[in-house]
Amino acid sequence: MKTWTGEQLAILDSEYPTADLKELARRLDKTLSAVKTKALIRKLRRSPRISFWNSERLDKLKKLYPNHTNEEIAQILGTTYSAVNGIAFKLRLFKSKEFKFQCASKSFFPKGHQPMNKGRKQTEYMSEEQLAKTKATRFKKGHIPKNHKPVGYERITRDGYIEVKTAEPNVFELKHRLVWIEHNGEIPPGYNIQFKDGNRQNVSIENLYMISRSEQLKKENSLYARYPEDVQYLIKLKGALNRQINKATKKNES
Repeated sequence: MKTWTGEQLAILDSEYPTADLKELARRLDKTLSAVKTKALIRKLRRSPRISFWNSERLDKLKKLYPNHTNEEIAQILGTTYSAVNGIAFKLRLFKSKEFKFQCASKSFFPKGHQPMNKGRKQTEYMSEEQLAKTKATRFKKGHIPKNHKPVGYERITRDGYIEVKTAEPNVFELKHRLVWIEHNGEIPPGYNIQFKDGNRQNVSIENLYMISRSEQLKKENSLYARYPEDVQYLIKLKGALNRQINKATKKNES
């Protein structure tokens, strides 16, 4: 590891604020990252006077940006494409609608354009050599993709339910509903199949029960369903008591 001599440090301290850093690194026989790291350790700062994006360049950038490509702007200002991108993003500059349409329209097909192969067979616009190349990538009759899953394949959904593939091409159904139907017949409209132990992957028939959606909303999905049964009972009593108090109050007022 190269150490810094006193002479090198003196040059760094005096020239870092305004020098070309690549040139300074070459003179000091150091890498650019080593120069920047040492400057950071010694708390050296670059002079604001040498900032590339001075007020004059920023004014030019703002005038050019709406109707010129970033490559053109970089060439005019003597900087890089990425530098233009970065400062434009920082200043929240945008291309004009007219410029964006002009750029996009270069790839538009003119009105009435017809592809060269419309209504023609491949043999009419491709050579035998070209046709032979396409054969290697064609799907053959009866081809089955590598990622194809057979009927009966199971997967876990994002919500933790088991789904079973029941038909082609990609028909999946919830396994716990299929298990219920197998043992008890069709599920009536407006009813759900739930899990006694709360485990959505325990689909044994002993762990399943059917409940109407309205009843489920009242009990399992209500605000007090999260509380133990004794607390739920007290909440109901409190509600009943409040209703009786309100009735008595209205009666006295009348």
